[in-house]
Amino acid sequence: MDVNLKTNQPDMAYWYTLVSKSVINAVSGISKIINQDINIKSVKIRSVDLGNIKSVFGSSEVSLMSTYLNFSGDLGGDAILAHDRNLIFTLLDLAVNNSDNNHERMTDIEQSIIGEIENTAGLYFLNCIADNLNLNLSPLPAIVMLDVADSFYDITLLNMLKETKEVFVAELILSLMNHDMKATYAIVLSPDLISLVSQTAAKTQLSVDDSSVTSPDITTAV
Repeated sequence: MDVNLKTNQPDMAYWYTLVSKSVINAVSGISKIINQDINIKSVKIRSVDLGNIKSVFGSSEVSLMSTYLNFSGDLGGDAILAHDRNLIFTLLDLAVNNSDNNHERMTDIEQSIIGEIENTAGLYFLNCIADNLNLNLSPLPAIVMLDVADSFYDITLLNMLKETKEVFVAELILSLMNHDMKATYAIVLSPDLISLVSQTAAKTQLSVDDSSVTSPDITTAV
């Protein structure tokens, strides 16, 4: 089953709102793990063709942190959240009070914290989708990987979710300890989940507090 969201344009506002809510929920989970307030100043959601995913992060040499979620329950499928590794290193520094920004040789504890941050973000994201769709989803332990973007583009996406035609991109402006930073997530969802959301969109309306919706993107000020 091939899924192309652009054939269902009326569903897109629902999709953007659902993804926005889920990304915001993921950040709230990260905030709890690192025990630091994270203020989300804005969230912009858009979709790109899978073939154009390389434009999201630019250089193929950029290192990406990817979280792979496989779930069962009322619906089975996969989800991937990927972002520039600099985001996770900034969060790690806050969590362990690291001031020298040296990540060449991470301790076992630091690697464990990274895994916990990524796993929590993925679960909070997926739980938000499940709650809004009234689904019971049971995710397996997340797989977290750090690799260059080329490997993510050419191997992971094409092999893991071959039938997905589009990828969601969430661009956030975060404020951590009075320091603003940009975070970009690439989000890939399996076709069965996309189809279910498209069916639900015809029956349900979602809203994000204090949001202003533009077409084709949604920009949310939180």
